[in-house]
Amino acid sequence: MAGSAVRDVGGVAGVASGCNGDGSPDAAFGSCGVSSMHRTVADEQRGLYTLGMRKPGTDENNVQMSDVLCDFCHREWTEDIAMVEGHHGACMCERCLLLAYTELVLNRGTPVVDDFTCPLCREGRDDRAAMDRHEEPGWPSPLYPDVVACRRCIKRASGVLHKDPDFDWAKPRPATGD
Repeated sequence: MAGSAVRDVGGVAGVASGCNGDGSPDAAFGSCGVSSMHRTVADEQRGLYTLGMRKPGTDENNVQMSDVLCDFCHREWTEDIAMVEGHHGACMCERCLLLAYTELVLNRGTPVVDDFTCPLCREGRDDRAAMDRHEEPGWPSPLYPDVVACRRCIKRASGVLHKDPDFDWAKPRPATGD
């Protein structure tokens, strides 16, 4: 069962497999049609939300692969698409990672540099500032713009997935002139 085990690799927890997003309004992303349930630092401190995205009604004592969702597009976890897991079960599917890496790292697109907490590492603005990374940009999900991954996690996750022998995933490369 390729990709079903999650490994602890370099600060990003590891690799799992994602879903196809069929029937979504946006073919590049897909959406599982679940309600948005994003964590905030205040919610986590109150104990309201401490795990990654799950389908409503998930039995936390018996989580199935299809119960786990990408935090950035809400795709279900399946064997077809790789998924990288961060802290507290936060996940990013390979499609979101591809878009994030391309937009933020390669194209240096318009990132979020504001106050955000990355769901993959759980670091907020104050955490990044304490590590002299206060200007570090983040990539907002096009479907859920309040969910933002930091550049460090995007780079780490792409490195983890790129090296994983169970998946044929490669870091995007800059476009070359024709």
